[in-house]
This record gives sequence, structure tokens and C-alpha cells, in this order.
Amino acid sequence: MKKTFAILAAGLLLTCGTLRAGGTESPSDARIEAIIGACSEIRSMKCDFRQIRRVPLMEGDQVSKGRMLYIQPSKLKWAYTEPFAYSLDVDGETVTVDGSEMQADRSRMFQGIAGVIMGCMSGQCLNDSRMFKVSMADAEGLWVATMVPVRRDMKKMFQHMVLSFSSETGLLEKIEMEEVGGGSTVIEIENVQLNGNYEAEW
Repeated sequence: MKKTFAILAAGLLLTCGTLRAGGTESPSDARIEAIIGACSEIRSMKCDFRQIRRVPLMEGDQVSKGRMLYIQPSKLKWAYTEPFAYSLDVDGETVTVDGSEMQADRSRMFQGIAGVIMGCMSGQCLNDSRMFKVSMADAEGLWVATMVPVRRDMKKMFQHMVLSFSSETGLLEKIEMEEVGGGSTVIEIENVQLNGNYEAEW
């Protein structure tokens, strides 16, 4: 479970990639600019998620549900609620799992993961091609980013990821992760609420 949790935390909201070429704007650039614009307006966010996990040699899908809460600039909660309760909380440099502060070595790893997530929440990671090679496509009201890892640590976990954004709002709706070794995870994001006062729920 902890390995799965780390993989999901690493993949959550990873919208990093692509640099502009030759100073000209392509259709992909326009979509990415719209996503950056949508992210830049997020001060806080909460949503529900549904996770479908497929593991080689295991029959059937493992389905779980939970909630994500983000408060700018550096608070993130990623919590399962079904079929069991399990949560990762990041508050600045403090990382806790189920209320217990992590040891320094593991905390640094999750701080790094959380830093990437925070960067994506602000849209800043979209200008960094050092982590993923990204290609963009359109599909029935969605902008679809196919992301192939470039950085060594990400290549050890993922073959590729596919992120689907609403073409109306620019917000993330679905994450599909194909893992090294054959496993896969799909996360569907639902009931998104933005820019509310969620401190009491932290």
C-alpha cells in the first residue's frame, strides 16, 4: 500500500513538460497557456477522487476513494476514505502520514514530491522540460497531455502518464499512469471546488 501511495502522490497533478520552440506559438502551446492560466487563479482547491488500480497477476480492479485539499502556497492533503482511511499531509516543510511526522530521510523524499505537486498547482512546472516530454491532443471536450518521463527517478516509476484537462476550464479531470512493471492507475477527479476558505477542514 505504501508503495502505491508514493506512486500516486508522485503522479498527482504532474502537468510538467514542454518548452516553446522557435518563439512561435503552436496549438499545443495555446492549450498549455490556458492550463497555466487556470492554475494561476487557484488559491485553494478541494475535490473528491476515485482511484482504479490494476496490478499484474491480480484479478479484478482495486477501487478506492478519497479527497484532496490544497491551500496556497504550501498545504496539501491527499487522503483515502474508502475502503480504508490513510492520508499524507504536507504543510510547508512538515510531512505527516496519518498524523505522525515522517523520519527525515522519508520526509525529504515526500517534500520533493510535494514540491512538484505544488509547482503544478501554480502552473510553473509547465515550463520545465527536464522532467517529461509532452505531446498534446484534443478529445471530445478535453485537452489530453501524454507525458513520457525524462528524469531518471521518474523513468524508474512510470512508462508514461496521460492527463486529461477540461477544454472549458483548463482544470485536470483524469490521470492515467502506466507504471514500470505493468501496473496501472487511473485517478478520476470529481466535485472540484475552488478558492473557498478550507482552513477549517485542514
